[in-house]
Amino acid sequence: MLSHLYIENFAIIEREELSLSRGFTVLTGETGAGKSIILDAITLLLGGRASADMVRRGATRALVKGHFQLEGEDAALLNERLRERGLPLLSEGLLVVTRTVSLTGKNKTRVNNAELRVADLKGLTSGLVEIVRQHESYRLLDDEQHLSTLDDFGGLQREAAALTEVVERVQTLERERRQLEQSQAERRERLRALQHQIEQVERVGPEPQEDERVERELRVLRSAERLKGWVDEGTARLYERDGAVLEVLDQLTRSLEPLLSVDERLEGFSEALARARLELEELTHDLRRYRSEIPTDQTTLEELERRQEQLEHLKETYEASLEEIITQVKAASAERAQLEALDRRVTEAGQEAEQARAEALVLAEALSATRQSLAERLTQLVEAELQTLGMAQCRFKVSFSSAQLSLSGVDRVAFLISPNPGEGFKPLARIASGGELSRLTLALKVVLMHSDPTPTYVFDEVDSGIGGGVAEGVGQKLRRIASGRQVACITHLPQVASCAHHHMRIEKVLLQDRTFSSLRALSEQERVEELARMLGGQDMTEATYTHAREMIARGSRVDLDPTQALRRPTWSEVGERAPRSAPEPRARARFSARSDEGEGER
Repeated sequence: MLSHLYIENFAIIEREELSLSRGFTVLTGETGAGKSIILDAITLLLGGRASADMVRRGATRALVKGHFQLEGEDAALLNERLRERGLPLLSEGLLVVTRTVSLTGKNKTRVNNAELRVADLKGLTSGLVEIVRQHESYRLLDDEQHLSTLDDFGGLQREAAALTEVVERVQTLERERRQLEQSQAERRERLRALQHQIEQVERVGPEPQEDERVERELRVLRSAERLKGWVDEGTARLYERDGAVLEVLDQLTRSLEPLLSVDERLEGFSEALARARLELEELTHDLRRYRSEIPTDQTTLEELERRQEQLEHLKETYEASLEEIITQVKAASAERAQLEALDRRVTEAGQEAEQARAEALVLAEALSATRQSLAERLTQLVEAELQTLGMAQCRFKVSFSSAQLSLSGVDRVAFLISPNPGEGFKPLARIASGGELSRLTLALKVVLMHSDPTPTYVFDEVDSGIGGGVAEGVGQKLRRIASGRQVACITHLPQVASCAHHHMRIEKVLLQDRTFSSLRALSEQERVEELARMLGGQDMTEATYTHAREMIARGSRVDLDPTQALRRPTWSEVGERAPRSAPEPRARARFSARSDEGEGER
């Protein structure tokens, strides 16, 4: 909840510091005293637009600081949002938001003493406070929000989320299919080009470094006779002729043997001759084997020449080496497989989309049936609340119309109202009477409070246009709402003010030709006097005071009926729509008088 508010040099407020409590608080005062300025300050803390016009005349800047007290699940979930934005986490459950508005336009936003873009502030604080003003297009007056409001009322968040997930899958698959179909012609042209390249290369069937091998074999074939002649000459000189090298070695070895006993150093020469003979014998054998392997077949020569021609033509066609061509064909084959898979994927995606659509329609129809049943219950509850607000003849209806399958299903929902018999139903936003709109707003809030975890509500003259017993009913309903959360209301009606737990009065005073707005919490006696003023104007009698006391006593009896309590649901029960706040009750709200201390750092 909003536990503390500090305002400095804001409009006609020089300096005010407010300590706020849980429960129902009313703010009263004469018209123009500055009650709406408090709302403007709170709106600024929630991410509202800043303007230099907000700065008090004679000052260079305005300052608004708010403390939001959080705990439990609410604190944990808000810490998640702070962590996502790189901001300091809560300290003892306290969120501190500061807005500084400068005449020069150098405005600043700080959260937990760290700077933040104002564009991110609204997302961070969304859901902490809801401000309800007459004829403003907030959630209940926005037709686009009525379907989710109905789902919240019935606790259908899980079913709605399951449907949304399936419909998102349908949309993803259909988008994929459309994209594939759009590129199908281009893809098939690419497939034809790849297929031509692959077939051309595969017909030749080159192997790595095959061109070098063929070139080498051709050189050998074309010089076969010269090679054989050289081998024949070599083997003859080494082994076959008279006086061959091996024969000479044998003679040297035999002539050396008698001398070995003469000089032992000759052993080394004898061993060298023996090794030379072995190597030359192996060389002779290798030459004979080499000669036998020299090809002489003319057919083989022609085949190799044709193969060389094929390989060279392939290299010229692609202007690349054989290895590069083989690599390109492998890549082309992989790309072809991928493109063929994409062509198959067009059909598969379409089939999967149809299956998912059928599943989504089943879920949507089931959800629609549940919603229509819930709509009857919502209608009964709202009309029952309207009866207690002096609108017994008013009829409320949840209108359903069919829609194409979307993330929210197949329903289009709108809340309609018929204020008087015979007028017909019309959208909430077209209600002309401020009083009717105020009472309907309040009735809806009471009914939907069971499904709304917002911890703080601020009503700006939501009781406008009504009076008497109806106004007292409004006050009692606001007190009921406050049994589970923090509620504040700006009012001019004593019947509403009499039902509050806490009462604050704002006054406008003129000092030295300057206008000041002052806030203070009222004691029990001051509260009686304020209600008497609201009842009787300037000329108050003892009867007026007695009436005021009776109204306060009657308003406090609402708490005696335990069936009137409205528990605020947790965010986990309704799904996360915004940051959370679940504070414990604090002491009675206190509004301090204007102070001279700086910037509220106290």
